[in-house]
Amino acid sequence: MSQDEQFLEQLLDKLDQMMESDDSDALFVSGYLRGHITLIAGQLDFDKALTKDTLISKIESALFEARQTGELTPQDSELVKACWDNITLS
Repeated sequence: MSQDEQFLEQLLDKLDQMMESDDSDALFVSGYLRGHITLIAGQLDFDKALTKDTLISKIESALFEARQTGELTPQDSELVKACWDNITLS
């Protein structure tokens, strides 16, 4: 398994751990991020372009767009951003 694939697995493992929570915010955020991550990773893998940096860049672009289009409320946007920062920096 490449380092890029390991990074993806680590992200998904961290989100899976959040799914075990009773906190509704944690459940929402983990499900929301998992959806974006799996969709984007699948597209990148199909295009043979899956790298850690590309994955991060594409997800951050998708999250920015979600904030700009109102897909996320300001509160939800902050929760998602905090979680994303936490799982990518740890």
